[in-house]
Parts: sequence; structure tokens; C-alpha cells
Amino acid sequence: MAARYLCHIFKAQLVGNDLYFLVKLWHDYLDFFVRVAGSKADWPTLDACIGNLPLGPLRTAFFPADRLFKLIECYFEVKKAILLPLPRLLWIFFSRPALVYKQTNALRKNSRSLTPFEQMPIEQERFNHLHRYLLHVLCRDSRSRLEVENILYAFVPYYDFGRGGDSAYRLWKYYYEVFKHVAINYSRGLVGRTHDFIVNTSAVREFFRISRSILDSKSETSDNKAFAAFLTESFSANDFYCEDVLKEEGGLEFFDYFDHSPSRCAEIRKISGTLSLPLFDNVPYLRRFRLGDKVHITSDHLPELPDVLVDNTCEDLCGLTIDTMTLSGDLVYWLLHEPGRGNEELQLDLEGHLPVQACDDSYVAAVKVEHIYYFTCVKNGASSVNYLDELGNGHSANKFFVLVLRHRDPTLAPIWREFWPKRDPLYCAKSDAARLDDDHLESCLVELQEFDRESELWKTIGF
Repeated sequence: MAARYLCHIFKAQLVGNDLYFLVKLWHDYLDFFVRVAGSKADWPTLDACIGNLPLGPLRTAFFPADRLFKLIECYFEVKKAILLPLPRLLWIFFSRPALVYKQTNALRKNSRSLTPFEQMPIEQERFNHLHRYLLHVLCRDSRSRLEVENILYAFVPYYDFGRGGDSAYRLWKYYYEVFKHVAINYSRGLVGRTHDFIVNTSAVREFFRISRSILDSKSETSDNKAFAAFLTESFSANDFYCEDVLKEEGGLEFFDYFDHSPSRCAEIRKISGTLSLPLFDNVPYLRRFRLGDKVHITSDHLPELPDVLVDNTCEDLCGLTIDTMTLSGDLVYWLLHEPGRGNEELQLDLEGHLPVQACDDSYVAAVKVEHIYYFTCVKNGASSVNYLDELGNGHSANKFFVLVLRHRDPTLAPIWREFWPKRDPLYCAKSDAARLDDDHLESCLVELQEFDRESELWKTIGF
């Protein structure tokens, strides 16, 4: 009975703590439902609840991938014993998205299909969240993945994982096969190897082959043509590494079929979403402290003035400058540098990358120790970096990361903005937490400034 009331609560459009409580309540209900699944479980009511789930990002909060697959496995286990209708969650989370397209006046000269897209209707906001669930399938171990794919293929008419049928559905499958490889490489910092890794997988070759065949076909529907163009543009718009793969592997004629202008790519990314690294959701900015020839980079877990600079700063606070760079995972990646076989020292090679500048001819780098990133600077050609831990102790490492840009568009590049002694009028804290960090840092600097003035006063009067 309580579940039937829960079904109606979803329509209330709760916010804040009420929404948080509802998500927790729903997760508890799902866990309970899986435990008691069978004749005691009310599948029709669950199905009604799923139909009332909110759209967009909230849907993924209510239904994380791990809970979704536990429920799917539970459903098909119970279905062996009793007759159950097919739950709508399979269509909601795994069917090919249906987008809306329009013919525009801005078609490229050699374009032969509709230009996707106009703004998606609210019912289709789920497009850029579907990949979280498909990637969850693709990244499972082979046996578990095969079981889930068999389930989806057998019971979801719109789910075709490359076993024939509509070419657009096969393209949808390979689209996320390719992004699985991209996600794995980028999460490990293997940006430098991404190009070779992607082009050597059968998925990317099939993706381009199917896309080209759809766009060249005289028998394909205009909807399929637009869908193929949209997925190909989405792949290319992810970053300039993917754009280069499309140019080299798809061919120049195929590459020129699409609009790669910054405005077009931004529009595509807004609809399709981008592969974003979680690290930069938790590290919204970097600080750069400069005093004389010393440069110190910190992240948001160290908003205070670094201890290593305090002693010198008290003597000459007016020589200190602090800048802040706002970061986001859709604009930057980590590039891993590590020694070769047998711990052989290798020089950092930034050719083909766009490293984020720390100062002058050095770039932002970091050393990861367990779960902590210690930021520092590095020059191209270096084989190791020096960094300071939270106690001010110096260390050296020949395995480190370099921060690199995802896009060639200079308007998207994060930049250092002055924080102290003057505040750049264009600087704005990215979040409430960052704003609190700013206030805390500024109060520390003001106290040090007052201390410095008092020290000078005592020196003047002879103490």
C-alpha cells in the first residue's frame, strides 16, 4: 500500500531536503523489493512508480546503474516462475533515443541529410544520461555482460546490440562501444595513447563504416541519416583527440561533411553531454601562489596560504600574488607520464597536446599519492617533478600527470585570474563551497598583512 502512495509522491516535484529524503526512500524501497521479489512483490505498482520518475539528471539519481541491473536480474529470475508483464524501465533506459530534427538554412555545401537538431522535447532529455547505463553494460565482465545483453536483446525490441536489424540501432551500440574505450583511457590518464588505442579497435571502424553507409544510402530514412550525423558529430565534439580520429580514420571527405565550428560543437555537447572526469567535479579550482621566483600550486583541499611561503610572506607580503583557475571536467584531462620498462627515465613529450600553463614555460602537473593529488609545475622534456606535501616536505617523482586541454577553441581554455592583492572583476567562485574558501583565504591574508604592519611598527620604534 505504501508503494502506491510513493508512486504519487513522484508527481509532487519535491526539492531540497524533501527530494533527498525521497531519493533515499526510493532506494530503500528498491532494495526491499529485490529482497522479497516473487509472488509477494507488487510489480505493477513498481512499474507505475518507474513511469513517474523525474526526467533528466534526477532520473539517474533515483536509479543508479547498479540498482537498475539488480532489479533487471531480479525481474528475469522471477519471470521464470510466474508470468510478468515487461517492465517499462527496459524501454526507458535502453531503447535508442528518438530525437527531433529540422531542416536548416545552414547546411554545409556537401551535406546530403537533415541537420540535427532542434531542442529536444522534455520527454527526450534523457539522451545524455543513457550512456551511463549502456557503459555499465559494456564495462561488466564478459560473462555478466553477455547475460545482460541476452536479456535486453530478447525482451527489448528497440535494443539491438549489433545482431542485424536497423543499421541506426547498430550505430547506437558502436557509439557507446567507442566511448567505453575513450572512458577507460581517459580515466587512467592515457590521453596520449587514446588515438592509437581507439583507431586500433574494431568498434571505431564499424562506427564510421555504418555512419558513412547510412549517410550515403538512398534507401535510408531521413531520420536515420540525421541520427547517424548527430552521433558522428557527438563523437567528434567530445574533444580534439576524437576530432582528429574522425579526420584521419573517417577520411577528409567524410570529415568535411560535418560542421566543426566551435558554436556547432558547443551546441552538440549541450544535447549529447560530454565525458567528464569526476576528479574535476571535486576540484573546482586551482590556486597559484607566486613570491619572487617561487611558484606553488594547490587545489581546493588546501585553501590556506601554503606553510612553505608563510615565513617569507611575513617579511614581504606585498610581493605575494595569488591567482585562481576555475576547472571543470569537460574542459581538461590528465595526461599521464611514467617511466619506461625497468624504470627507465623518459622525457616528457607534450607534442600534440595543449598543456595548461602554470607560469612562463612550465605547466600544471600533479603527483598522485593514494587518493591525494599534490600539484606542482613541470617543463616539457623533464623526466621527473619535485613537489611538496601538506607538511612542506619535498619529494621527487618520475610518475606524474600533466593537465591538458580538451578543445582547441581558445575561448574554452581555463585561465588564471588574479585573486590577491587585487581581485580580477571577471573572477567568480564556481560554487558556494569555493566562495567560502575564498573568504577563508582572504581573511588569512588580511591577518598576515596586519601582522606584517605591526611588525614594521615595532621595528620603527626600536623593538
